[in-house]
Amino acid sequence: MHLRDFYSWVVKVLVGIGVGFLLAVMLVFVGNVIFRGLGKPILGTYEMISFCMVPVISFAIGYTALTGGHVVVDVVFALLHRRVRKVLGAITTSLSIAFWTLTAWKSTEFAMRQWARGETTEQLALPIPLFRMIWAFGLYFLVLVLCIQLIQGRRRRGDG
Repeated sequence: MHLRDFYSWVVKVLVGIGVGFLLAVMLVFVGNVIFRGLGKPILGTYEMISFCMVPVISFAIGYTALTGGHVVVDVVFALLHRRVRKVLGAITTSLSIAFWTLTAWKSTEFAMRQWARGETTEQLALPIPLFRMIWAFGLYFLVLVLCIQLIQGRRRRGDG
């Protein structure tokens, strides 16, 4: 199995996990609407939905980078020579790697401090640092995808 096949498979697995959490969000939301109509709302719905959205978003970011789905402004970029586009693409990808690495690192540090304090949510006592670590994991995987794309010399799918 090639490296691209491996990280493509991992991204698809992560997106599948994210879809599972999105399904959970939908079920909790619909269940709460139904039970609220019966006068018995589900306790902690806001917390459940908020925390279930963490893997949905964090795992989707890597998938979006892999498929080249991020917004790119091509108006001026398309007018440039192919070699200039590749250089600018490498610079932009490098800056993205630096930004997301720093964000993931600081998110991990923050989660570790919260873990040491034993922070949980108020109603359901869900461990807040666990979800911060899931967020950081998704960002680390995004960085891995960007690094591989930089090494391969591709900014996005179809470029080059």
